[in-house]
Amino acid sequence: MCIGCDSKGRGVLETAAQVRACASCHAAALAVVYRARANGGTLTAQDAAWALEVDRGTVAAAHRIGRGALEQLGAAWPALEVTGAAVSMFDRLERVALGPRGRRRK
Repeated sequence: MCIGCDSKGRGVLETAAQVRACASCHAAALAVVYRARANGGTLTAQDAAWALEVDRGTVAAAHRIGRGALEQLGAAWPALEVTGAAVSMFDRLERVALGPRGRRRK
């Protein structure tokens, strides 16, 4: 276990060497780098927002991999500045139905 995946810590992996030292964090980072390669080498907006929040320490993450480490692993930062808010699928919805609209039976 490393500082990036220690559940009691708040450390962030800042270099590619730190990420490669932990098999679990390396596997998590490879998924992000793979998505970046599929996106032309640039991090997706959601991954960039997540990395920014991890660097700030404002989100709980199983693997805390920072922006610097992702850049060293080959993922470029997006040209447009990310707002800093993690992207959620609920952000774009006008309303959410949580159950049936009918009357409940007793």
